[in-house]
Amino acid sequence: MRIGRSELRDKIEVRRKSGNGTYGAIYSGIEIVPCLMEQGFRRITDAQGREVISSAFLFVMAGANVTIGDKIISETGQYYEVIQVQPQREHHTEVYLTSIGSLQ
Repeated sequence: MRIGRSELRDKIEVRRKSGNGTYGAIYSGIEIVPCLMEQGFRRITDAQGREVISSAFLFVMAGANVTIGDKIISETGQYYEVIQVQPQREHHTEVYLTSIGSLQ
């Protein structure tokens, strides 16, 4: 499936994981990334080879800098963590998320 830039009607805020500190993960750098976001549960295999359930799914343009462990904030204020990233040739990248809370 080919995803065009015009189909990326949502925007997310990506907070990059830059390492681990005494009290957990350290995040630096914030980037707004256009995407197509779909809510819904999917069974996937995470980076450690475990079967997990993702609660949301993103299509981003190929080359978007989104990696496992990054935090995502949706336009509705929902917080997610990236649990899987799957590049799809030169067209786009599929990103699987797990919900970790909200601003409310």
